[in-house]
Amino acid sequence: MSVLIPQCASLLREAEEAFTKSLTYTRTLMVELSPPILQEDGFAIAVRWLGEQMQKYGLRVNIEAPKSPALFLEEDQAVLLLQSVRELLINIAKHARTDQAIVKLRCQHGVLQVEVQDKGCGFDRLYAATSVPTPTSSKFGLFSIDERMKALGGSLKMVSVKGKGTTATLTLPLATPAGSQA
Repeated sequence: MSVLIPQCASLLREAEEAFTKSLTYTRTLMVELSPPILQEDGFAIAVRWLGEQMQKYGLRVNIEAPKSPALFLEEDQAVLLLQSVRELLINIAKHARTDQAIVKLRCQHGVLQVEVQDKGCGFDRLYAATSVPTPTSSKFGLFSIDERMKALGGSLKMVSVKGKGTTATLTLPLATPAGSQA
């Protein structure tokens, strides 16, 4: 019986470590997917924060946004849009073979446009759409972004030129005409 107690104690320590790591990962992911700064300071500031966060993926992000007051969106719009920008930036870090990206925010006539651009390797959209998923690409990222944008009444437009880079444009009609700021 005395042999079991040290083994149990060791297993309990391992389980506690695994639980602590899982909890830390979950909290970190929650903050990345819906950061408090999004609700507190608005979408444009949250995009700037996201750009800073991408440094841990080896990606420098230049944010171009008008110097006007903060852009506030409906909570579901803001969260899904920020998640979409995050997914696009992570795709650049993983696949574009570049360490730089640009995110441009524009809001005119009640429509918000978020352009995520890189000067990386680009890709063939037809090949990418029909190829088999790989360990580094599930093929669900762009599909889910497109579906999120459609659910919000918006759209995703992708333009990619092999060897010259990719530009993804997220377009979202805003609920109120007060969206003339970004």
